[in-house]
Amino acid sequence: MLSGLIYFLFAAISVLFGLETGILRWQPDGSGLLAMALIALVIPSLLEELFFRAPLLWATRGRAFFWGAISLALFILWHPLNAWLFLAEVRILFFDPRFLIIAAGLGLACTMSTVMTRSIVPATLMHWLTVTGWKGLFGGEQFIGA
Repeated sequence: MLSGLIYFLFAAISVLFGLETGILRWQPDGSGLLAMALIALVIPSLLEELFFRAPLLWATRGRAFFWGAISLALFILWHPLNAWLFLAEVRILFFDPRFLIIAAGLGLACTMSTVMTRSIVPATLMHWLTVTGWKGLFGGEQFIGA
């Protein structure tokens, strides 16, 4: 329940910020949405949550803040590094401060949820809803050459 509230706040702030700054544009596109959503559930959602948030499950409650901060920093840094090393087609986007602010918000919401629930399931769903919504409703595909 608290994870849902955290996600709602993240999503509302991100959509308002994204529309205001132009990083998001209301462009609903249902073509290929189901296939994209199924792929997004695994890549990036589940894989990134396994890598960035699952290690938090082993952190003791007293160290969760410390490891959560490291997890969040690595998650944010991963996006430009990933674009630089592997995904040249998204370099402009993944280096854009507006995108990184939204990614930081998502990372914070996912980190908080993982620490509170001691599960990566809510974080994976948050990540998946964000990617699917971004690509299916807010013009995300325009940034990745699709």
